[in-house]
Amino acid sequence: MKRPMLSLLVLACAILPLSAQEKAPNPFSIKSSIEGKNVFKSGEKISFKLECVYPDTYRFCGWNVFAYLRNVPEDFCKALDLKPKINKDPQWSSVQFHPYQWLPAAQRDSKEMVCSFPTDKWPAGDYSLSVSVLFQKKDKNTELPDVYRQSSLVFTLEK
Repeated sequence: MKRPMLSLLVLACAILPLSAQEKAPNPFSIKSSIEGKNVFKSGEKISFKLECVYPDTYRFCGWNVFAYLRNVPEDFCKALDLKPKINKDPQWSSVQFHPYQWLPAAQRDSKEMVCSFPTDKWPAGDYSLSVSVLFQKKDKNTELPDVYRQSSLVFTLEK
C-alpha cells in the first residue's frame, strides 16, 4: 500500500510544476490595430496602433511590417518590383516591403505607438500583414536574448 501511494505522490509532484509553468503569463506581447475603417484606397497611408507589454528589463527597440506571400494579392511583388524570399514550405515564403524602423533612444520605453506605412502602387485586394516588434535588454551586461513578437494587420485595398 505504501509503495503505490509513494509512486502516486512522486508523480503528482513531478506533474504539478509543469502545469504551473504552462499557466504562467508570457511577459511579452504586442497588439496591432487599425482604428476606424479597414477598407482603403490604393495609395493611402495606413496608420495603426501598436500596444506592447514587456518586462522592465527590456526596451521596445524597433518594428517592421512584412507579408507572407499567401496573405497578399498574387501580383503584389510584381507591382512593387520586390524580390520575395522563397521558402521550401510555400506558406512561409515572404516579402519585405518596408524598412525596419528603429526607435530613437527617448522612445524605447514606449508601451504604445502609432505607426504607418504607404501603399503607393499596391494592387487592390485583401491583405493580412505581419507586424514584428523587437525587444532588447536594457542592461548590456546581462545575458538576456533579443525577443521578437508578431501581430497581424488585416485590411482591403480598393482602386
